[in-house]
Amino acid sequence: MSQPSAQTPASVRLRECPICARQETLCDGAFLYGVRVCQPCSRAFTGSRERAFLVDCLLFLLLVLALSIILSNVLPGSPYSSKVVIVAYLGSCLLFACKDGLAGMSLGKLLIGLQVVDAETGRPAGPVKSFLRNLCVSIPLVSWFYMWAVASQLAEGPRCGDGLAGTRVIWRRHRYALPFAVSATVCWACGYELRGNVSGRCPECGRTISPEMMRRINQEMESQQDWIDVSQAP
Repeated sequence: MSQPSAQTPASVRLRECPICARQETLCDGAFLYGVRVCQPCSRAFTGSRERAFLVDCLLFLLLVLALSIILSNVLPGSPYSSKVVIVAYLGSCLLFACKDGLAGMSLGKLLIGLQVVDAETGRPAGPVKSFLRNLCVSIPLVSWFYMWAVASQLAEGPRCGDGLAGTRVIWRRHRYALPFAVSATVCWACGYELRGNVSGRCPECGRTISPEMMRRINQEMESQQDWIDVSQAP
């Protein structure tokens, strides 16, 4: 990694993006879950979330269309047909709200490579958390206004529903990168603080710390120092 010149302020020095290792200046980066990343990674992650949501919406529309066709053929002229269609539509909305409840992935997220996880533990979200984070998206009419508000939040990571459900969306192939890791300095097995560890093994439970994990620990400590540098810059 290139060393900053004597004339370069600490707040704009070059550092590697924690996702792709691209060298960027801090001032040119973007924040993703509070961590500075390069602009290409920020745009790529936002685009992935948008594509996954589009796939889910298309599948939802196909499901509603299929149910409408089936019910119109099964219940032709029935006085209960309209009520059944309404119930089927509401059931489809409920299913859409729980779409991320299977291992934290809807079909769209599975195809694009994303996953919804618990913001504190990093474990895949279940049906309850999926329902909470997608509730507003699933309500007819409300969803249109909600999506306009969400569009401006995706670039930074969490959206309104994630705050309600206590979840976050991660890039599966970069799950160990600093923006998506729950905490690089805490042992996932026992919760022991690993800051400053150089042995490569958790002293509390004996869990081996992989080289990737050690790199994440260093990245998180550097990121915290970068925050201090930026806040102290004139």
